[in-house]
Amino acid sequence: MLVRDKCPFTWENPLVKKCFYPGRKGTFIVKPVLQLSRVLRVVFDDDKSVPVAGLVIPLRLGDRLGFRETINRLVTGCDRGRRANSGDKSLNLVAMLLAGGDYLSDVSLFRSGATLSRLGYRLFSESRLGEWLRSLTDADVAGFRESVTRVGVTAWQQGLGPDLSVNNDLDPLVVDIDSTFVETHGSTKTGTEKRNYKGSRGYHPLLAVEADTGQVINAMLRPGNTADANDAAVFVDDTLDRIRRLADHSTSLCLRADSGFYMWDLLDACRRHHSYFSVTVRKYGPIVDIINSIKDDQWHTIEKTDLGQIDITEAEYQIKGRNPTPGPPINARLIIKRATTYADQGKPQPHLFDLHEYHAFVTNQPGNPVTLWRRHNHRAVIETTIRDLKYNLGLNHFPSASYTANQAWLQLNTHAWNLTRYTATLLNNPALTLKTLRWRYFNTPGRITTGSRTNTLHYPTNWPWQDHIKHALTTLTAA
Repeated sequence: MLVRDKCPFTWENPLVKKCFYPGRKGTFIVKPVLQLSRVLRVVFDDDKSVPVAGLVIPLRLGDRLGFRETINRLVTGCDRGRRANSGDKSLNLVAMLLAGGDYLSDVSLFRSGATLSRLGYRLFSESRLGEWLRSLTDADVAGFRESVTRVGVTAWQQGLGPDLSVNNDLDPLVVDIDSTFVETHGSTKTGTEKRNYKGSRGYHPLLAVEADTGQVINAMLRPGNTADANDAAVFVDDTLDRIRRLADHSTSLCLRADSGFYMWDLLDACRRHHSYFSVTVRKYGPIVDIINSIKDDQWHTIEKTDLGQIDITEAEYQIKGRNPTPGPPINARLIIKRATTYADQGKPQPHLFDLHEYHAFVTNQPGNPVTLWRRHNHRAVIETTIRDLKYNLGLNHFPSASYTANQAWLQLNTHAWNLTRYTATLLNNPALTLKTLRWRYFNTPGRITTGSRTNTLHYPTNWPWQDHIKHALTTLTAA
């Protein structure tokens, strides 16, 4: 019996030849062969190949950190039948994101060579994963946020976090906070019914990132038209609670942010948590008055080139809340940078009005103003994390019309990103970008063979980074 009629390649194509291979019970299986040239042909017939064999490193690392067990305990909901195996389903989506997928349908990659099952994990279909995401509740989303912290605590205890031994009041552990905007199209997604001030629809995630390692400490999804400052203050309060669980309570902390987070409630949360802050402030009336009152001999030049110079000074400042005042003023230092440009020094095309550009930020940190300014000026490192989350993971879109499903999607992206940071540290190179990790390690092809009741994963011969992979797997085995 020949099963030629079941072959999907029924069109006439001179490059496609049909080969018949013996199957079970005397049948024959049709396998198309693409004859590209006289010496090269392509056949899709290898059922033992693993297209992303390098995922064994972050997935095994996730096992060591208790990824699946933690999510199974925290993400349950009321209907346990639909939410069973939350840890395994989360692992499917995290693995898909690590491999470079963007959409739920991209989990189909793991059916090629039965990748996940051969690596020892369970594979779920796209429809089951979508149904599971849509069935989650607010309590499940809170469980996801808690799982990020618990996995992080275990990772930091295993040495996969920042070096806390060097932190002190003059060199604190820095946490950056920032927000981004993810545009959506149409008004069917919950939370995007109203447009923002730019006329766009979408979501407005808040992120808190540890500056040295780039690990995401906390993430919260907000509607795209949000203008509630209380969200940021509550988020910061929650973030400082979580970072205190990750680090020792004696560790010096500093919260760093741009002018969008200059508000009394947020800075008061830092004061209550005994944390330093470093926040940019806009040049509104009182700030301009202070700048105008500074005498020329109070400016200290720290950088001078042919293109201009930079001067620094500081002044005492009190941060007061809106009336009625929610609490006592917060005493801080106002550090001001004055930039004199090349054109301001009598050269062609001078400024029409201002001869200098001023930038100011408030802080309660001790130390030299120049050192504090250089540290505050480094706050843009969070933008690299946001860039990778949006353009190298799956945060450039949200897959569901359900707001809770999209909140869970944000947390899964957070888990995936942190696993890349833990993996880079495990490979003794925390500076590795996600693109480099994929190219050298995650998307490495492999082949599975079975013998003596043991599965063997074969990597390509002379793989350039095989020593790094051996070191990482040996470390995981010995842990």
